[in-house]
Amino acid sequence: MREAGVPAGRIYSIADIAQDPHYRARKAIVTVESASGVTVEMPAVFPLLSGNPGAVHDRAPTLGEDTDIVLSEFGIDDGRRAALRAAGIIG
Repeated sequence: MREAGVPAGRIYSIADIAQDPHYRARKAIVTVESASGVTVEMPAVFPLLSGNPGAVHDRAPTLGEDTDIVLSEFGIDDGRRAALRAAGIIG
């Protein structure tokens, strides 16, 4: 690759990234708390831009965690959601 003038470098696995101190120094890995209270590490927003650096604000929701909020925003009331749950349509 060098003889041909082709830029090349090591290809990192996720394990390599998680263990590399340079990624940590660049804040490319953040720690969040899961819904069950377990602390986990995950990739951060990257690249960090000076004018709009971005950030991880919340953990990912668990399956169905936001169902009631979303359906209520579409006008589906408690009774209808209960019927949908009873029918096994939503969790």
